Amino acid sequence: MKKTVLVDGHCIDSIAQGSVTYVTELYKALEHPEIEVLFCNHSEENFEKYFTNQTKVKFVQVETESRFKRYTELNNLVEKYNADFLHFQYTAPFQKKCKWINTLHDILFLEIPKYFPLSYIIPRALAFWLAAKRSEIIITGSEHSKKSIESYFNISGNKVKSLGYGSPLFPSKKEAVKKLEGKAFFLYVSRIEPRKNHIELIKAFERYIQYGHDSFLVLVGAISILPKEFKEIAARLNNRLVMLQGVPEAQLSWLYSNCRGHIYPSLGEGFGFPVLESLSLGVPTASAMNTSLSAFESLVDFKIAPVNVESICQSFDILNKLSHEHSRAQRTIKCFNWDSHASEFADVVLAVD
Repeated sequence: MKKTVLVDGHCIDSIAQGSVTYVTELYKALEHPEIEVLFCNHSEENFEKYFTNQTKVKFVQVETESRFKRYTELNNLVEKYNADFLHFQYTAPFQKKCKWINTLHDILFLEIPKYFPLSYIIPRALAFWLAAKRSEIIITGSEHSKKSIESYFNISGNKVKSLGYGSPLFPSKKEAVKKLEGKAFFLYVSRIEPRKNHIELIKAFERYIQYGHDSFLVLVGAISILPKEFKEIAARLNNRLVMLQGVPEAQLSWLYSNCRGHIYPSLGEGFGFPVLESLSLGVPTASAMNTSLSAFESLVDFKIAPVNVESICQSFDILNKLSHEHSRAQRTIKCFNWDSHASEFADVVLAVD
C-alpha cells in the first residue's frame, strides 16, 4: 500500500546550508512506487529552483513563514492529504497527527557546549529531545552522530538509523567570480560561527602569506554568530580576505574548481557537506578529523589539528603543491551516494507499520 510522506521543506526558503542540501538531494534521488512525496514550503519559486523538471515530488504551499504557525499548518496538511508520515529536521509540532520521521543531523551543542551560547542550548536541548523521543524514525548521517543521539537522549533499540549522505551534483555550467579570476586563492565553505574556527584559520593564513605567498583566502557562507575577535583579525589581512554570501551553485562550483585547495578546520560537525563537495569535485582538501569528519579520513590530502595554527598553516603549503588531478580526492567516494541513501531511506519508511 502506497505511503504518503509530507516533508517540512521550510529550510529551502532560507539561507543555503547542509539541511537544504540534505532534504533536496534526498527527495530528488528518491524514486519508489510505494512512496508519494508532498514537499511543503512557502515559495514555489524556491521549490522550482531545487526541483526543476521533477514530477515525482509535488509542491504544497505553506502560507505562513512563522515557525509556530507553520507547525499548525503542517498538521492541517497532514490531515488534508491523509499523510502517513511527517518528515522534519530537528524539531516537530507540539501535536502529533501521524508517524514522524526526524532527520537529526547532530547535537553538537551538547557535545561541545562551549561553542554555543546558553540561549541556543537550552531551548534546543528540550525541543530536540522531545521530538526524538516521539519520532518513529530518526535519521542521521554518520555513526558518530548516531551514537551521540542514542547516548545523550537515552534512545535504545533500532530507532536511530545512520544512512550516509551522498555527494552533491553541481551544475555542469560554471560561473566565474570576476574579482577572483586569475588569482590564487584558498577556500573555506561554511557559515560563520565560533565552532567553525575561522579565527584560527585567518591567523594561520596571515602567517602563510608572511612567507611571501601571493594568495587570497575566500570565505563562503552566511554569518550566524560572529566571533568577538573576527573583525579585528580579519582587518589584518586587508584585501587578502574575500567574504561571499548567497553564492549560486554555478559560482560555488567554479570556486571549488579554481581554488588551490579547500581548508576545513571546524571544531565539530554533524556531517560536513562542504568537505564532501570538494572531494566530489577532486579538489585538494584538508580537514579536521573530529566528530563526524572522521568519516573522510582516508580521502583528504591533509588532516588538520584545528586548535593548532601551525597545523592549519601547513595545510596551505601542502595543498598549494597539489594539482586537482593529483589530489587524493580523486579516489573513490562511491560510499557517499544519494541513490543509495534514498533507497535505504525508502526501506526504513516502508518497514514501519
